[in-house]
Amino acid sequence: MATPTGQIGLSQVNAELGNSPSAQINMDSAPVRGLAGVPTGEISMADLQGKSSSVPATFVVVAGGGGGGRDDGGGGGAGGMQFTSTDLNGGTTYNINIGGGGTGSPDVALAGNGGQSSAGGILTSTGGGGGGGNSTPNRNGQPGGSGGGARNQGGPGPGIPGQGNSGGGASDQNGGGGGGKAAGGGTSNGGAGAPSPAQPATFFAGGGGG
Repeated sequence: MATPTGQIGLSQVNAELGNSPSAQINMDSAPVRGLAGVPTGEISMADLQGKSSSVPATFVVVAGGGGGGRDDGGGGGAGGMQFTSTDLNGGTTYNINIGGGGTGSPDVALAGNGGQSSAGGILTSTGGGGGGGNSTPNRNGQPGGSGGGARNQGGPGPGIPGQGNSGGGASDQNGGGGGGKAAGGGTSNGGAGAPSPAQPATFFAGGGGG
């Protein structure tokens, strides 16, 4: 949203700044000058016509990765990864919650623990699935944003479409790799991560090796 390009009142300036319509305005304040684009000197209502306090932004929301299984267990799946572009409005609070990674299996018989979810903007990404352990039914990789890799004789954990991929199946020697954003896990290697639009040279959400 932007202020009108024609006649403008202080209530409309307040609305653009995220204030109540009747709030007092100091024309020399940093928020008003920032909206007007006049850092110093005289400022008038005309400087505030057709101005927007919103700025474009890209949310990249990556959840915590899953923990691996012990002793040839499966690798942990990557935390779910999502991104979206939006406009941020001045005066608005945006809450960001960052999920932690899951802990590795505390016992050879148990699967690794899943990661925690992350949330930002309108997106919530699911934590990665834990890697399979060394007993039935815990040989299976656990589900998550990307699934955990399987232990031998277990099945890979499924990922969530749009967030990640499934974990890998195990070989006789190695646990399966955890799924990643760009690819599923292999028989030992974790799935590849992916870049974000905001940082095309940086890769996120790779799966753990088995």
